[in-house]
Amino acid sequence: MLVSYNHPLAGKELKYEIEIISILEDEKEKYSAIFEHYIGKKPESVDIDNENVKIHTKEDVKPYIKDSIAMDVGKYINKKIKTEIIKD
Repeated sequence: MLVSYNHPLAGKELKYEIEIISILEDEKEKYSAIFEHYIGKKPESVDIDNENVKIHTKEDVKPYIKDSIAMDVGKYINKKIKTEIIKD
């Protein structure tokens, strides 16, 4: 038996049409959106000072997810800020 896993569109040029629904301008909204991307729920609150962001949640967040959130915060928002996720 021979099975081909090649998708019919493999190797084809694709064009996508996208619609921008909103642009996040507020810093707290940006941090909240990254958290929600990983957890599936918005955090309870987000506190920001010059060097730290504290994301408060009622959810249990595994350490590797916390690391992923912190990496995305550094990559997409602010490379210098320390991210802390606190379960309330």
